[in-house]
Amino acid sequence: MPLVKVKNRRDEQEFQTILSRGWKEKQWEQYAIKGQNYLFKDINGESFATITILNYNPDIKSFVNHIYRFDQAEPIRNNIEHTIELDQFTILKEKRGFKTILMCAKDTAIEVLTHAEIKYCIAIRSHVSLMG
Repeated sequence: MPLVKVKNRRDEQEFQTILSRGWKEKQWEQYAIKGQNYLFKDINGESFATITILNYNPDIKSFVNHIYRFDQAEPIRNNIEHTIELDQFTILKEKRGFKTILMCAKDTAIEVLTHAEIKYCIAIRSHVSLMG
């Protein structure tokens, strides 16, 4: 299940379609963020999940800052420039399962860890049933 950077209009449309389905299911209001969008693809090349990786910015109004002020923790406060945020993680309902979540987490960790300057990664988790 490779993690692929969104690089063109087609990828962006797939990203937005998956994201919109997830937000509609949870009855969440959509919002735009500036970061690098990724698609998770299955062995057939079909997109089934999304994630956005962005630099953590404690100075902006964001969901993550509203829920918890990570910048109040000394390790993060002292390493803001080495902290990233994971957002917009959405898996299509029909593809959800424990194995899928583990594979997505592994692929995301590999992508994040390839950037040696990253020391911290933050995210807010919202409960979604593993089985759809």
